[in-house]
Amino acid sequence: LLWKHAEKDSIVIFAPKVNGRFLISNKIDVSLHGNAVQTRGTKKYPLNKTKFVAGADPFDHNIVAQGSRMSDGAGYVYAKFDAASNISETFVCEYLYRPQTSDMYYEDMIKMCVFFGCEILSENNKIGLIKYFESRGYEKFLMKLPNARTYGVPANSKTPQQMVEELEVYVYENCEKIIYKTLLEDLLKFDINNSTKFDAAMAAGYTLIADKNILLRNEMAKNKTIDAKALFKKYRVR
Repeated sequence: LLWKHAEKDSIVIFAPKVNGRFLISNKIDVSLHGNAVQTRGTKKYPLNKTKFVAGADPFDHNIVAQGSRMSDGAGYVYAKFDAASNISETFVCEYLYRPQTSDMYYEDMIKMCVFFGCEILSENNKIGLIKYFESRGYEKFLMKLPNARTYGVPANSKTPQQMVEELEVYVYENCEKIIYKTLLEDLLKFDINNSTKFDAAMAAGYTLIADKNILLRNEMAKNKTIDAKALFKKYRVR
């Protein structure tokens, strides 16, 4: 994914490459979905929030301690439920790569979100990605969970458990839709007690949490109870 004519904040184009960083489903029709972004003042807004959602498992450090495992920067885009679509509830873009600097990874995540016009949910304990999006004018592409004060999801003890539950349900119901070999391998080996080893599974888990978050909010709005007494006036009858 490249900025057209190498101009940042222009249009993101897909340039096929053997060793490219993004693996995108060939079922994506770019003419229908590409670059759905609106600019208001200095801020950018995603317009495909009801169609796609993204998740990221970032890294913040450019230098890794000797002997430590170098995690890849990971990201997925997921096509939300659409009964009329042949890509419904499918991961349609995979990013598993560690650029030379963390800023290069953050820029790649911006290009991914612009290309699909979607929000992204990221671990907020590693705040670099969030700060980078804010500094570049893409704050509105960052997702907040319900009742959260900050963007992203905390990497606390509850998050991996929720993630595993979402992944289990998805694999049980939609395993045949997963087209990414690395993700399948990560899911087979995933260990909740050592989740940092599985960049693909973690990023996919964040993506599913992001999708479920929006669906839950919409469902809650639909099922909101109405107080009938508040809709009718009361009259005193003699």
